[in-house]
Amino acid sequence: MTRKEKKLGFWNQREFYALDATDKQVIALIQSYPIPNSIEDVVDFFFLALGNIDVEKSKKSFVNSDSWDGGNRERTISNAWVGKMKQLYRKAKLLFPNEPEFAQIEEAYLSMMEELKMQ
Repeated sequence: MTRKEKKLGFWNQREFYALDATDKQVIALIQSYPIPNSIEDVVDFFFLALGNIDVEKSKKSFVNSDSWDGGNRERTISNAWVGKMKQLYRKAKLLFPNEPEFAQIEEAYLSMMEELKMQ
C-alpha cells in the first residue's frame, strides 16, 4: 500500500528502480531469518525458499544484471531468497548428508541452480 506510483504515459506503474523502506525490511527479514535445526523444519523452509524464487528475475544474464537496468525490487527480493536457499542447502549438507531428505534437497537445489545458471 505504501509503494510509490509514477505515471508512464497511459500506464500507472510502480517505480522500478528504487527500493523503498518496505522492500528493505522484507529483504532484511529474509536474510536474517534463522535456519532451524530439525530435518523436517529445514526441508520445509528449503522448499518455502525455493517457491519464492522468481527464476526469470534472478537468472544470470546480460539483460538481467544489476548494471543493465539499475536492479529492481522483485529481483532483489528473489535474490534474497536465492541466498537463503543456498544457506539452507549448506546447513542440510552439514546436518543430515546421509538422510533421504537431503537427497531431495540436493536434487531440487542442483535443478534450481541449473535454471539460474549459477553452477
